[in-house]
Amino acid sequence: MKKLLVILTTLTLVLIPAWSDDTVPTTSKRPEPRPVVTPESKPTPQNDETTAFTELGLEEEDLKRVAKSIFNVSKAMSEEYSISDGLTLTMYILRYLSEIGEYELAHVDMMKLVRAFEKLSEEKIEPEVEDTLQQIAKISFGRKQGKFAVTFYAKDKKRGIVIPINEKEEDPNSSVEEIVEVVAEDGTEVVFEDIDTEEEKAWARNFAKRPVKILGIFKKLAEDLYQVHPKIKDNIDDYLELEKIPAPALKIEMENIYVSVDTSTIFKNIKFRFQEALTLPGIREEGKPVPSFILGAKAKLLNLKVSVDQ
Repeated sequence: MKKLLVILTTLTLVLIPAWSDDTVPTTSKRPEPRPVVTPESKPTPQNDETTAFTELGLEEEDLKRVAKSIFNVSKAMSEEYSISDGLTLTMYILRYLSEIGEYELAHVDMMKLVRAFEKLSEEKIEPEVEDTLQQIAKISFGRKQGKFAVTFYAKDKKRGIVIPINEKEEDPNSSVEEIVEVVAEDGTEVVFEDIDTEEEKAWARNFAKRPVKILGIFKKLAEDLYQVHPKIKDNIDDYLELEKIPAPALKIEMENIYVSVDTSTIFKNIKFRFQEALTLPGIREEGKPVPSFILGAKAKLLNLKVSVDQ
């Protein structure tokens, strides 16, 4: 999982400069709008073409809101839960990149940005990150049913984007033996929804607090499948009622991405498909950091909930 988070964080950090010169101005002057592409004239881009399908840019007030939100989320990051908070920040950057407009970032331009990032930081990205980036054909930003969304396309349509994990479980009592790999299939979608209403807050509380339930004979497996940090459950109610938080909590829906897990149960190898996630930027207990990211996944009759703690 750590490798996946590093990959996503690296991607989003290097994506921002792609549009900064002409889309996200540093002054109050708005950029010259790009021509709007109508559905009738919308081109079908090749994988080596970065293409804008709509006018790109934000009004000044929206620009300030986006900048402030990303800044606040980054300030709320902690060293103790750096992976969890890093993934939370990544999700917000992706969400706000989608707000700019509808466009596709091609592999060739993505890699140019990566090389520029390496030159700027004077550091090479990790080989595992490089390997994953080389599997991506393009990334699409925009909306899905009115919600902001990102879609990842793979060069290998059948194999998808494969991130080897190969992490063995050290606890001899755990029914999980090894986390094998994460696979983002061609067309993996990530959809974002701000949590503002009471109904949405109720969903967030339920998602974090309700344990996984399966047949009694698999009680130990149920415990392994519900790994939400207790401090999240203890503090989420108060957190959701705060007037000031770094950014609205975020509900995330995912399609076509799964983690392959070897177990000691009758199920043997299980592919948990990621379905939902919840971000809680800046959540604290008496001023001390709490993990800010929870993942939900499903495999047939099994449900998985886990906070990213390590």
